[in-house]
Amino acid sequence: MSPIPDQSTSLLNPLATTGIAAGQWKQLNSDLEFIAEHDEHADIAAGDCQINESLVDEALDQLQPDMSGAEPETNAAETVTDSEIHKQLVALKARLDSEIKTHHMPLCYVRGDFFDRPPHPVFALHNSIKGAGLNPKDLYLRDVFVWLPYLLPGCPKRFVWFNDDPIARRVRHIPDDFFLFTNRFICDGRRLNEPGCGTSWQGTDPHVLAQLPRQVQVAFPAYISPRGAISKLMVRLMRNSFSHRLGAAPFAEMVTEVQYLSHADSELMYTAAANSYGQTGLTRFSAFDDPKGYAGSPPSAPYLKGLFTDVISAHRIYIERDTATKPLTIAKADHTFHVLKHMGGVKGERIYTCMNEFEEARGHSIVYSKSLDHVEDMYHYMFKGLQASQNPPTQILYTDSPQGSPKLFCRIPNDPFTSGLMQP
Repeated sequence: MSPIPDQSTSLLNPLATTGIAAGQWKQLNSDLEFIAEHDEHADIAAGDCQINESLVDEALDQLQPDMSGAEPETNAAETVTDSEIHKQLVALKARLDSEIKTHHMPLCYVRGDFFDRPPHPVFALHNSIKGAGLNPKDLYLRDVFVWLPYLLPGCPKRFVWFNDDPIARRVRHIPDDFFLFTNRFICDGRRLNEPGCGTSWQGTDPHVLAQLPRQVQVAFPAYISPRGAISKLMVRLMRNSFSHRLGAAPFAEMVTEVQYLSHADSELMYTAAANSYGQTGLTRFSAFDDPKGYAGSPPSAPYLKGLFTDVISAHRIYIERDTATKPLTIAKADHTFHVLKHMGGVKGERIYTCMNEFEEARGHSIVYSKSLDHVEDMYHYMFKGLQASQNPPTQILYTDSPQGSPKLFCRIPNDPFTSGLMQP
């Protein structure tokens, strides 16, 4: 009869009851500690970081709840009637109309800038002293990107009206959101030679942007989707952050922190100016999330996931085309556990990765064994892409499975092995 293990020993040392080998227990502890240290928000444990062979298809399915939740968040962040920002946009709309009639373009265009910016808090506070005294309302205002394509080089000249609801669209940005003001275009049905269909488009619509010169298109500052709007800078920061293991949840926390700090700086300048100018009986500075005051609205993690997925989906064809045109004169391919361990995978899957001579990824595939049968299609399309892009064929292949490579490539039409261009 086996002795009953001591309970105190079992709690401290699970090897006493599980029968697991000491080396296996040490490795398991190491893996769990790695996940605990790099999965603060339980993204891995929740299954949000599963790696799929396609970077888009399965990701769209996984992120569908986040994408559908982004639109309500966008609607909730719009300006409310009689808020300070709404008053700013109403006044801007009237002022732009007047400036265009007088100067044939907004004054911000005359200055050589797309942004119509409120005065910096330092000057806004100094100027308010000359009037009724310090007022925090001027510190709640946001920058507005004025995008009026019909006043830009190379744009169609027919336009209809400015927007009313909303007057301008909030664009998520860092350190503060800004608003995008534009006009609508119409396919005029009154034309004599080629009557239009009467459809109208926003000035941010791809049909309008595509007609602008390339240098003007590049100046557009945001990505717009039916779910929301986000600045190009935010997307670039997300791409770099996500590729270095900073996920959507910590990124959203970072943006929130930066926006709250910007609010705190404005409040500090307001109170410091009151002390400097000897003002008393001040109006209380708005709370960060007061919809009629400062109206701060940092994006949530699901919102960022949804918008980022929209952006990557829109660029997918260009990303894949760019990858397919890269050379593969020298190929380095093998199975690796590094990426899956990096993401916390524990199911035993492998990634078969193929790099070119410039350490650029030319292909990768999720596989469940070291059999090269799983990567036959990947090589077929890579070699086909080399021919289509007129790149030289692969000359050298470094691999951890040289014994199976010739058999694999002999099954692929026009591959370097069967064509005699590369020797095993």
